[in-house]
Amino acid sequence: MQSFNQSLEILKILIEKELSLKYKGTFLGLFWFILNPLLSTFTYYLVFALILKVGKKNYIYYLISGVLIWNFISSSIIILTNSFISYASFIKKLPINKVLIPLALIIANAIPYGILNLAAKILFLPTIKGVFFLSLTFVLIGLQIFFLGKLLGILNSFVKDINYIVSFILNLLFYLSPVVYYIDLVPKNLLWIFYFNPLGVDIIIWHSIFLEQKVNLTYILSFAVHTFLIITFSYYFYNKLEKYLPEVL
Repeated sequence: MQSFNQSLEILKILIEKELSLKYKGTFLGLFWFILNPLLSTFTYYLVFALILKVGKKNYIYYLISGVLIWNFISSSIIILTNSFISYASFIKKLPINKVLIPLALIIANAIPYGILNLAAKILFLPTIKGVFFLSLTFVLIGLQIFFLGKLLGILNSFVKDINYIVSFILNLLFYLSPVVYYIDLVPKNLLWIFYFNPLGVDIIIWHSIFLEQKVNLTYILSFAVHTFLIITFSYYFYNKLEKYLPEVL
């Protein structure tokens, strides 16, 4: 068994490795990380606000809020789904606590996205209370995605098709989550879909916190239920399958 200090040191090394490799070999480096959501936001604003005329007041803030958190969620899920496979040789050679791998990956991905989300909040809608609750919400969403990604990562190690299924579902959930459109545009008889969509609930709560609006209690309860179920399944399958990882990778 590794001591806590050893695990902490390994975690630090893995995070530094991921951060150093993230934009290695790119000429503009971090600039691409900032440019990508800006281009996406401009495109959605052009289509929805200027062409379709469905945007409301401060719609640009809504878009920035949705695009940034969706990019964090979707990229984290994809990265974590492939986490154990990406570190297959590492897992086979070193007797480490394997959960450190997805933990390091989610932290390494959360650092730049966390900074970018907070910068957007401070730049467009700056309040101390808003920044605090946005930071707290980002951490809670990150924890939920960590457990979801750990679950998908362990399953993907045994069934490689999981990776392709996850990519397809993420594309589907983008349109079933109010990333670029308002939830009040959805017919009331279809709102139940969002209660069962964990990523949709994350986006709804995030928009409310970012724009400093009242958060619907129903969505908070949905978030709690989704997180509990994700942690339960993640814990069960990881404990069942973790010992076989070196054999299947």
